[in-house]
Amino acid sequence: MINLKSLMGLSAVSLLAANNASGQQTPKQPNILWISTEDMSPHLGCYGDNVAKTPNIDRLASQGVRYTNVFTTAAISAPCRAGIITGMYQTSIGCMHMRTTSYRRSADNPVEFTAVPPHYVKAFT
Repeated sequence: MINLKSLMGLSAVSLLAANNASGQQTPKQPNILWISTEDMSPHLGCYGDNVAKTPNIDRLASQGVRYTNVFTTAAISAPCRAGIITGMYQTSIGCMHMRTTSYRRSADNPVEFTAVPPHYVKAFT
């Protein structure tokens, strides 16, 4: 038979363990705000432009991450956005021929791709 001292000791250890587990906090998720604009270039005050008056974006930039060395793998907007959203090159998902009614088949052009993106390609959310 369990004696009273053993039962009290086991109860105290259980209460302390439960208290420790409830005191642990889950890590805080980052607060991410992605601002995407069209055909703007870095004409913003936070990038050193003296003409543009962009106080709200400048304030956001001072409190967050500002990318100063970026490039694109597409020359026009929709294929560029498709690459950003999926994380894949435009030629791999077949969206590189925007604004072209025809293109010359040559060794320089990639093989035409007409399938939908693979099932594992997901947009970030």
